[in-house]
Amino acid sequence: MHVRIVSSEISLCRLLKLRDDTFTLDWSSLLKLRDDTFTLDWSSLLKLRDDTFTLDWSSLLKLRDDTFTLDWSSLLKLRDDTFTLDWSSLLKLRDDTFTLDWSSLLKLRDDTFTLDWSSLLKLRDDTFTLDWSSLLKLRDDTFTLDWSSLLKLRDDTFTLDWSSLLKLRDDTFTLDWSSLLKLRDDTFTLDWSSLLKLRDDTFTLDWSSLLKLRDDTFTLDWSSLLKLRDDTVTLDWSSLLKLRDDTFTLDWSRLLKLRDDTFTLDWSSLLKLRDDTFTLDWSSLLKLRDDTFTLDWSSLLKLRDDTFTLDWSSLLKLRDDTFTLDWSSLLKLRDDTFTLDWSSLLKLRDDTFTLDWSSLLKLRDDTFTLDWSSLLKLRDDTFTLDWSSLLKLRDDTFTLDWSSLLKLRDDTFTLDWSSMLKHRDDTFTLDWSSLLKLRDDTFTLDWSSLLKLRDDTFTLDWSSLLKLRDDTFTLDWSSLLKLRDDTFTLDWSSLLKLRDDTFTLDWSSLLKLRDDTFTLDWSKSAQA
Repeated sequence: MHVRIVSSEISLCRLLKLRDDTFTLDWSSLLKLRDDTFTLDWSSLLKLRDDTFTLDWSSLLKLRDDTFTLDWSSLLKLRDDTFTLDWSSLLKLRDDTFTLDWSSLLKLRDDTFTLDWSSLLKLRDDTFTLDWSSLLKLRDDTFTLDWSSLLKLRDDTFTLDWSSLLKLRDDTFTLDWSSLLKLRDDTFTLDWSSLLKLRDDTFTLDWSSLLKLRDDTFTLDWSSLLKLRDDTVTLDWSSLLKLRDDTFTLDWSRLLKLRDDTFTLDWSSLLKLRDDTFTLDWSSLLKLRDDTFTLDWSSLLKLRDDTFTLDWSSLLKLRDDTFTLDWSSLLKLRDDTFTLDWSSLLKLRDDTFTLDWSSLLKLRDDTFTLDWSSLLKLRDDTFTLDWSSLLKLRDDTFTLDWSSLLKLRDDTFTLDWSSMLKHRDDTFTLDWSSLLKLRDDTFTLDWSSLLKLRDDTFTLDWSSLLKLRDDTFTLDWSSLLKLRDDTFTLDWSSLLKLRDDTFTLDWSSLLKLRDDTFTLDWSKSAQA
């Protein structure tokens, strides 16, 4: 049975009275009633809602048209214990007409309507974009954006890159190392390029932070280290030593790469590095020596200690065009630790290092004794020992006596009369005792030699002549005549001294003597 209702007279009160088992008031009927006269507003709608007249989302959507506007203000009025507004309901409402944007979403958020991450993720789709701009609007005292929440959001749709991360970093959202390490995984790569972007006044990258980052995933190699080194991150020896461990090896190759205008490698720094792990040997030292790193004697002496031994073998390796080993340098090195003996000296002597008399005299002092034994060791094809050299050596310290002279006399060092005469002076006395010591198979003492020796200093008288006369030195008449001159007078007194078992004075001999100088008269003859 259809009832014609005069709209002007119809009110909701009458409408409700009409509604019974016979007169069904459903949404279809309700929509038919709605016109310019019969206003169906939210106040009226709420009055209609009861056990019989159910107002659900399906009904609500049917009502929504140009006349019946369903906006957020209206929606909030509807939300009560009976009419639940949950996310499922909210998604049903969202279409081209009913826009669900962040402004609307924030209006809905209250004690009843909770906006958490689970709810937020449900809303995120092609229509409802959740970008960083939107995320920042949501972040307040109620809606906390922490790392746990951030990680939940990160997926294929929601990219968390460095650009996004930097936007989030402010007083509320702290980006520290702990947070950064949580983010680092297969999706979120933390490389040096990213790390350098983060480094500013807020985000300090110091050695403590750097060491925390170093693990199997995050490799700290020299390439990375050099990129970091600038005005903010100083790479000094203190920092370098902290880094050096089983993982981070500090060898010479790497050390040389680091050496530039900023990173100075001087002796002080080098000594700090030298320990059980970092060996400083000669091979390493030679690699370091160039225009920047000077290796001079001063530096070398600083290095010499119990660990770093400076012996002759090491010294010879160092000697080249750059590192000159001259006598001045050698004398600086000579002390209680570094002994300069003949064995060491001979090792040094070669084409580069000349050992001449001038050099030898510089070395001779209280520590370095130059005796005959040492001198003989030095004498060879290179080191000639001639009279000129011998005379230079002769002084208060180095005595040149006959004993020493005889030791020197051999095939190389000839001791002849010419040499002997050159040496004879106030210091070097040539007397008969010395002369007899010299006389042997090598050194012949004949009349020719004897005459050369005879002068104001070396007197040849009869006493001396008799001392010389023996099996080797024959004194016959021929020899006697050679001796007879203005200096050596052969008179009867001298002749009588000579006459004995060896020297026979017979008429044959006497006649040989008789000449203008030696007068043989009967007086002398009778005495003879």
